[in-house]
Amino acid sequence: MILLFLVALVFAEDSNTWRQLQQARLMMMDKEQIEASIDLLNQIIAQSEPDDFIVSEAEYWKGRALYELNYHNHAFERLNVASNDYAIRSDALYFLQ
Repeated sequence: MILLFLVALVFAEDSNTWRQLQQARLMMMDKEQIEASIDLLNQIIAQSEPDDFIVSEAEYWKGRALYELNYHNHAFERLNVASNDYAIRSDALYFLQ
């Protein structure tokens, strides 16, 4: 019973993190909320394990948000970090071009 509770708790945390990622992406659509979306993406990165797939996703979207704010060097760094994950590599490299 306790194991089932712990599994449900872990799943709920993962679900919440993905929901935060989608919220940050939605916020990026409004130019006035891009900085707030970066803050949310930073929270996702900080609360996740470094090898978790969501970190690469968050780095990718953070890079895009930084690019929108004309921080091109920082955007390049974040997209380069995201490109280290095979699953998001092509998207990150495509945006870097």
